[in-house]
Amino acid sequence: MYNTNPHHILHIITRLVAGGADENTVLSCNHFAQLGHPVTIIYGHDFDPKMIARLHPAVKAIQVKSLTRSISPMRDLRAMRTIRRLLWWLRPDVVHTHTSKAGVIGRMAAMNIPSLAVVHGIHILAFINVGWLQRQVYVALERVTASCTHAFVDVSPGMMELALAHGVGTPDLHYIVPSGMDIDAFRSRQAQHVRIETPTSRPRRRVVYLANYERRKAHRELIDGVSERRAQFSDTTFVLAGTGALEAPLKEHVSNLGLQEIIDVCGYVSDAPALLETADLCIYCSGREGLPRAVVQYCASGKPAVTFDLPGIEVIVKSDYNGMVCKQGDFDSMLSAVRSLLDDPLLLASMSSNAKSIDLEKWSTASMGVSLETIYQTAIMRARAIVQ
Repeated sequence: MYNTNPHHILHIITRLVAGGADENTVLSCNHFAQLGHPVTIIYGHDFDPKMIARLHPAVKAIQVKSLTRSISPMRDLRAMRTIRRLLWWLRPDVVHTHTSKAGVIGRMAAMNIPSLAVVHGIHILAFINVGWLQRQVYVALERVTASCTHAFVDVSPGMMELALAHGVGTPDLHYIVPSGMDIDAFRSRQAQHVRIETPTSRPRRRVVYLANYERRKAHRELIDGVSERRAQFSDTTFVLAGTGALEAPLKEHVSNLGLQEIIDVCGYVSDAPALLETADLCIYCSGREGLPRAVVQYCASGKPAVTFDLPGIEVIVKSDYNGMVCKQGDFDSMLSAVRSLLDDPLLLASMSSNAKSIDLEKWSTASMGVSLETIYQTAIMRARAIVQ
């Protein structure tokens, strides 16, 4: 897909904030805009102006305020109608939906529009680690919208396997495309040895967790787990970097537990590579996730990672090689692994070296863009073949 034959590509995402799926979407938009394709992005009620500012000047951004993360039948119906009107007006060649909510509403809005290629990005599956009833509803919605989807873009093999296991699409429609990012920005820090000053800079062991402050990221459970082991971590600072509505409540919780010397809820960090350079190791304890971009960034920075057993995580973190993978939700096991690694500098150094050696080229923005070009072409041909 080059500008000799430009295609109008329209992305739809529920929110446009400083999250992994959001960053992936912005990079995708910019890649095709730079190639000369018309690109539009539709985003919902919640957005961060900094993310809008990162869009290529040629990308047209349209807000649909009725598109929200929370479920509201009337508001959701209004969002679907608004998006459908926009699709008829803009007449894109490709609609690429991202995240579960926008994936359902966007694809329903795109149903029965002739020759429109519909692509859905599976960054995460809503039916992972939820109650039985929720799972049944979410799976049913995914199956219904799969019927009008010409291609699925899975961020990891684990996401694809879970989708197929639940009857979401068929194998020929799924493509694994790792979430693109600026890998070189993290790799280059390994040679610079840059230290940054933060409120917690001191000769202490540093454990970094990069994740927005959302319920599923389990910051509170991590804080409670550290509180129970505070004597073991008297020499350690856990730096929890991110953004989100739970930032103030988490800071208050840390203060109420008297953990200010051990846990730093530091908020948004604009230079993630510099922050990771200060870490001895990193953690990721989300309860529901695709393959987290942060874990790839840990590896690119040469930092051992202790994570929960998320779908596809083994692609990046290999236990006893460049980190440890713990049973989902087992904070006791995770914190034991963190302590044992901090107490074994030789093993920590070995894991750091192993992390640096892992080939992460397929997570580059360029690699993601090339893969999407092929997928979009295939989806367009499928959509047009159906019409004919």
